[in-house]
Amino acid sequence: MRILKIFNNSILLAQRDDGSEVVVRGSGVGFGRSTGEEVPEELVDKTYVPSGATPVERVVQLLLEIRPQVLSVAELILDEARADLGAKVSEHALLPLADHLSFAIERVESGDVATYPLRWEVGTLYPRETVFARRALRIVEREVGTKLPDEEAVPLALHLVNGQFVDGSMALAAHMTDVLTESLTVIAERWNGELDVDGMDASRFITHLRYLIARCLEGKVVPGLDVRVAEALREANAAEYEVAAEVAGLLEREFDFTVGEDERLYLTVHVARLATRAAKG
Repeated sequence: MRILKIFNNSILLAQRDDGSEVVVRGSGVGFGRSTGEEVPEELVDKTYVPSGATPVERVVQLLLEIRPQVLSVAELILDEARADLGAKVSEHALLPLADHLSFAIERVESGDVATYPLRWEVGTLYPRETVFARRALRIVEREVGTKLPDEEAVPLALHLVNGQFVDGSMALAAHMTDVLTESLTVIAERWNGELDVDGMDASRFITHLRYLIARCLEGKVVPGLDVRVAEALREANAAEYEVAAEVAGLLEREFDFTVGEDERLYLTVHVARLATRAAKG
């Protein structure tokens, strides 16, 4: 890596051999250096890859503003989340999470209280992330000495959701939460039943939708179904296919992507399971 810009003794902008830009942090990594020199990689503690949601300028700004202790806590939380959830939480989630923790700690220290309107939805749609987020609050208290309010579990859970599925903003994670809730409502209203949102079928449906949204945002396509299997699914589950198409249309409007026919058929299978439960309930 070669040095492109020196921000202080500990933070550099560097260029990798493939031409991509990264921000590196390390004690003394920039001391006595000049642009164009090789980065002393033995002094690099952490490398940050900019993203669409967190460009180079924002990465540097956050590294200059956030206390090293809070950055370390955010890293610890993500490491433990990966182990606890068994999920791939992107490194892109680190700085937004650290930024949020920094503001949350400042609010508590100044006596301010934040409220989050999506508390029920987040707890219902992302139960595992919410449970871990409460554990993360205890990690912050242990490592920093500041007790954050229980309400902070809501945005922390959303950061974990966002880190698993999209390289985007918290606004996108919150929007996805609204759309998932509306999708469940579409199914419940169609069969005039109450959905067991805590049940296994609802959990599988939500997980399927989360991955569907992630695939479509990334332009990925699921393996195609056999033509005869696809036709049989449509014929045997006509009402469920119609609702799946309604949910697919909702996703297309809200996220501006196309939900292919195979995705609609996989969605039909999950809708059929939920419809059976709703009709019985």
